[in-house]
Amino acid sequence: MIQDLDTTLKTIFDDILAPAKLRNAEIKFETPVKTYNPGSPTINLFLLEVKENRVLRDPVPIIEFSAGAFTQKQPPVRVDATYVVTAWSAEVGEDKISEEHELLALALAWLSRFPVVPGALLPSQPFPVTLFTALPDNRLNIGEFWSALGIPPRAAFTLTATVALDLAVAMPFGPPVDSKEMIYKKLLAPQTMGAKIDEAIEIGGIVTQSGAAVDGATVEIASLGLSTLSDAEGRFRLSILRAGNYTLQASKGGSSASLFIPVPPTVLNQYDIQL
Repeated sequence: MIQDLDTTLKTIFDDILAPAKLRNAEIKFETPVKTYNPGSPTINLFLLEVKENRVLRDPVPIIEFSAGAFTQKQPPVRVDATYVVTAWSAEVGEDKISEEHELLALALAWLSRFPVVPGALLPSQPFPVTLFTALPDNRLNIGEFWSALGIPPRAAFTLTATVALDLAVAMPFGPPVDSKEMIYKKLLAPQTMGAKIDEAIEIGGIVTQSGAAVDGATVEIASLGLSTLSDAEGRFRLSILRAGNYTLQASKGGSSASLFIPVPPTVLNQYDIQL
């Protein structure tokens, strides 16, 4: 994410509409230590700080539906990346100071034209990327920054970009809410030719694997000689069951699973089975 931001900032400086002196300058992101001494006009953007923007923090989780299942993930973290922008010249004496001040002023004016990074430069970002140029910040002590590097203070300004960081962690949130239909029928027992009435029950569920629906899985209750196949959404139905306790089995390829079930069910989604 940050390396993409670096590339984007360099692209902004290379824009054909930017001042020629700015376009011709080197754009670097190195730490300006005591021995830092570029041999040509340079704009240096040192990444000083990366911190969460808590004003833009979103606590509401994102729920998504894919492959027959819901997942939940945290929204992207909004991050402020703050650069210290300095100008460097290979000249000496007054010429050095003059060129550095000119470059710094050109950089300040050019970056101030971009309150938001053009979307085409960072298409992967879900929100507009804002740029704050030379924003006052009492927390940052630039004098201490130069002192820590062991070099005399230099003219500089800060540039803060707010980007979104996708945590890329999704947790299963459960299968889609679905209704189950249970049908009770009156059947004549063939042995008694109508002298005895039995009850039949139709049950149904969903076969999944790693949260995704399984198409064409064999679902059976072997003790009753009942078998069926799940459909494209993983759903199946078995009918003509008498009340009781059974072992429900599902399999496809090298994966299988079994589930001890009561009929009728005692809880919702009791016949869903995962390979």
